[in-house]
Amino acid sequence: MLKYWSHSIKKMYCSEDNMSAQGKRPRGFSLLEVVVALGVLATICSAVLVVMNRCIAATIDSRTKMEAFKIVRENMEKVLGADFVTLTAEMGVSQTNPDIEWQTVVETFNEPVGAGMWLQAVCSATYTDSAAQKQTIELVHWLTDLSRRDQQLMQKQRERELEYLEQFGLDEFGLEKTTESGLPDTFQAESLRL
Repeated sequence: MLKYWSHSIKKMYCSEDNMSAQGKRPRGFSLLEVVVALGVLATICSAVLVVMNRCIAATIDSRTKMEAFKIVRENMEKVLGADFVTLTAEMGVSQTNPDIEWQTVVETFNEPVGAGMWLQAVCSATYTDSAAQKQTIELVHWLTDLSRRDQQLMQKQRERELEYLEQFGLDEFGLEKTTESGLPDTFQAESLRL
């Protein structure tokens, strides 16, 4: 066996010596083959990086969405767990993620089928996803129908608020009242002085 190995090693060395003596070199990769191989490798690597980037963005969006949903659910649970509710509007920013803005509103609305008035809670959270699009998660819950007495009290309160706003020249949304020209009274008066 040893004799066989030594013979094959001698044969290998003799063949290499013969090649170098004849001026022939063992064939390697040409420059064109190396460039093509690097191009294929670069294409594969860039495709993998694009897929990884999309996966990371989807993971971040999913985490932000879950966090926003958690905030909305907690706010709704606070409203539903309260002993009593009043007409309120609260808003804020998440303590853990400053990109998430939340809002909780308890308001009245008229029932779509009947003529009854109800209280509803609307909890929402808004965030910007990785594609720079505003996304909103909203939960709405009908709390209770209002009695005639409660409806009358709400109507009187609303009338008082409108009278108060009217004293300061504001409309029902708290904005300056506009005249027929569509400009606020103060702006129109200033333009007439010119």
